[in-house]
Amino acid sequence: FLVMDYASNGTMRQRHPKGSILPLASIISYVKQVAAALQYAHDQKLIHRDIKPENMLLEPNNDILLSDFGIAMVAQSSRYQNTQDVVGTVAYMSPEQIQGKPRPASDQYSLAIVAYEWLSGDRPFHGSFTEMCTQHMFAPPPPLNEKVPNILPDVEHIVMTALSKDPHQRFMTVQAFANAL
Repeated sequence: FLVMDYASNGTMRQRHPKGSILPLASIISYVKQVAAALQYAHDQKLIHRDIKPENMLLEPNNDILLSDFGIAMVAQSSRYQNTQDVVGTVAYMSPEQIQGKPRPASDQYSLAIVAYEWLSGDRPFHGSFTEMCTQHMFAPPPPLNEKVPNILPDVEHIVMTALSKDPHQRFMTVQAFANAL
């Protein structure tokens, strides 16, 4: 059996439906909370692999609980487990996860997709499963300043760094991403 806290306020997707643009202060608070949970998981050698607003639950005090570790995997020492299973939600999936080689930086990429969506009201990539996979692998995300003309350049740079196609070009940890934001 599984025991977990009851999150009576639903999910972040319910709180902020698709198309919602959130204030930067709220985004920073949310990213910090999710990053703290992910950093803890990563420190325990777990990779979540399905970061999205639907898996962020709200407690009565509006703190965020990260849920659905059902497809989480254990990272093996310095060499991450190779799996040919592509699991997760393609709209939020990192290039290396699409290739079946998830790592902790994959969760950072997914959280950055969520932050991009909260900043602009839209995810960077759309289309069929195959089209989105191709875009995640090869297409740069549309610049945030095209969607949000008044975005702070530093905020855009931080999100775009976390969305680097090469996981080695992202922040060293998901916590470093949250701290930079």
